[in-house]
Amino acid sequence: MKKNLILSLLFAAACSFAGFNSAQAQTVKGADVPAMQADVQTMADEVMANQLNDPDEANKTFAKLVKKIKNDKEQLVAVGNFFLEKKIYPCANQCAKQAYTIDPQYVPGLMLQAQVCMLRKDWGGAGQKFDEILNIQPDNIEALRLSARVYKFVNPIVAKEALAKILEREPNNLTAYKELGDIAYTADEFKEASAAYKKYFDGTPNPTIDDVHTGENYVISLMNQSDFTTIKDIAEKLLKLAPSDLVLRRMLFYAQVETMDFEHAKESIAYLDDKQYPDSAFLYRDYIYAASFAA
Repeated sequence: MKKNLILSLLFAAACSFAGFNSAQAQTVKGADVPAMQADVQTMADEVMANQLNDPDEANKTFAKLVKKIKNDKEQLVAVGNFFLEKKIYPCANQCAKQAYTIDPQYVPGLMLQAQVCMLRKDWGGAGQKFDEILNIQPDNIEALRLSARVYKFVNPIVAKEALAKILEREPNNLTAYKELGDIAYTADEFKEASAAYKKYFDGTPNPTIDDVHTGENYVISLMNQSDFTTIKDIAEKLLKLAPSDLVLRRMLFYAQVETMDFEHAKESIAYLDDKQYPDSAFLYRDYIYAASFAA
């Protein structure tokens, strides 16, 4: 029975998680993770090598591996981290649970369990494990950061509290400001979102393509604050990275009309005739601003 269960888990892992978003699968940060012993590494590699072509053999090897290290919390976390990086949730989860039975206050084991829960989008389970970590290590910045990330889906107030604790310890932590902005934006708290995003972009003089979505949220928040000058500054900077971004083009045009920058608005209004966007992408407000500009 146990053998069949593990086999089915490996099948599920191979089929269901092979294409999982790599951003979700993380190493165990915020904790000192031991390295795998050489013989343990060899067995873990064998599991990966056989999981698709010979899952029965992979199952046997994994069962032997768990039996070998079942009383070694450090090696369990090392192996669990290995499978977490490979996006093999069931194996990582089994290692994490076994480490917890050995020492429920072992922070690397708790961190592994929390991140396995994140992989499953089990936000409640992840939040519980981060709470356990923070009861042991209140200043664990990575646990605070990830706790905020999971709690923003289930309890934004707790998420904000975690981020505030980070900023008490690291006042220039830009990631914390970005997360605060995201939480406020999702809650339509645009004044608070604008303030947090301002801190983020003030500390990010050279944004990258990864900052474009955050910039979209920022300019929309600024629109609700009627801060048209800042909208122009942010939109112009980010459009150099993503010239086809409709949100940025739209908000730039709106801001130019609002500030009577008609010379540049003549160029920006071209987004309304750009055939790369379907008709459904346009808003009623687009045509209101276009009519105002043409008047």
